[in-house]
Amino acid sequence: MSRIVTVPLGSAPPRKGVVSDAKPDKYAFNKVLDGRKQPIRGLWQRNGTFYAQMTVKLPSGAAKVKRVKLKADSVAAAVTEMHGKIQERDKGELIVFPKAPPLGEFIERYLADHKSLKSEKTLKTETSSLNQWKQVYGKYPLDAIHVGHLNEFRAARLKAGVGARTVNADRSAIRNVFQYAKVGLRLIAQDPTDGTKPAKYKAKRKQLLTTEEVEAMAAAALKFCKFSGKALSNLILLLASTGMRVSEAMALRWEDVEWERRRLAIGQFRENKNREVRYVDFNPRLETVLKGMQRPDAKGWLFPNERSAKKPEGETAAAEKKPCGSMRKAFEGLLERLKVEENRKAVGLTEDLDLKNQEAFHLFRHYFISQCVMAGIDFMTIATWVGHKDGGVLIGKVYGHLANDHSAKQAQKLTSL
Repeated sequence: MSRIVTVPLGSAPPRKGVVSDAKPDKYAFNKVLDGRKQPIRGLWQRNGTFYAQMTVKLPSGAAKVKRVKLKADSVAAAVTEMHGKIQERDKGELIVFPKAPPLGEFIERYLADHKSLKSEKTLKTETSSLNQWKQVYGKYPLDAIHVGHLNEFRAARLKAGVGARTVNADRSAIRNVFQYAKVGLRLIAQDPTDGTKPAKYKAKRKQLLTTEEVEAMAAAALKFCKFSGKALSNLILLLASTGMRVSEAMALRWEDVEWERRRLAIGQFRENKNREVRYVDFNPRLETVLKGMQRPDAKGWLFPNERSAKKPEGETAAAEKKPCGSMRKAFEGLLERLKVEENRKAVGLTEDLDLKNQEAFHLFRHYFISQCVMAGIDFMTIATWVGHKDGGVLIGKVYGHLANDHSAKQAQKLTSL
């Protein structure tokens, strides 16, 4: 029967027939001896765990001598398992992952590697979430973090009063990190977020504008905004006709308007959120809005820096090369004016819309999507127009009820049956 006899790494094995009386260091790798007190080639032990030392293939394709951790709890089982590992290696089925870095260190690498691949706003949001993870598990090796850690983190955040939606954003951010480590760099074999679920929360139903309210706000921009009224009015109608983000609209050039193909290219000259060009096919309102905006020269930015028109001749051409920075302040001023009942009546608004400044522009995106859904356009087509990459899944979840409600209302018109 074999006995477990270990010898500190680097020391000479005992003479044949002699068992070393030296007490092994349980925290060091120690050679395992068989019943004849001879070293078992390639088998080591540390702190009760067996390891097989062999030349293995790394995810990068390079070969390196590594100690592979075994699950066996006896010498005989360890020898059998080691031989199995050797067979796996010879068949090309054994890939050993290198030592994983600490989570905090790898998060920094993830952010650096994705700096040019994601928008500044997305990176800022992810960084905020990932900083929370760094504070708690920053020193943990990447492959030492398991489902229990993730669930503990979520429970602590929820207990601290953090909203479920924010907690889910935290999960998405750390999942991106683990997926990059697993799929992108092959530093880990498993992604612990696979065993977690998003926190449950009831999303608030989005406020939806009516067509009359959109037209009234465009008219209000012309009436109450002296300097940028026309541009703001055009912007409102363009957002409501395409569902694009305001940053995407500000980046449009007349070269993006493909009159012959009857479509509008988004993200062609400046990066959008997904860093891909997408197209919105002309609808009657969009075509009317674009024709109304078209200048005789029809070149440059759709929303140029209007102040360039006030500059001396010679400086105008240079300023024309820059798009209008933002109309947010002008829009916020318009919303303040529309809080006055007399002003609302002047443009046909019957009630205060009570719009929050930080999300008001996005309501035109919701308006466009909701109108598409109620018109019976399939979710995948709508997703393509607005830049969703999930094939319409999100639109179905958020706006699907509109299709049902609209269908029920239309059914009530069948009075002749």
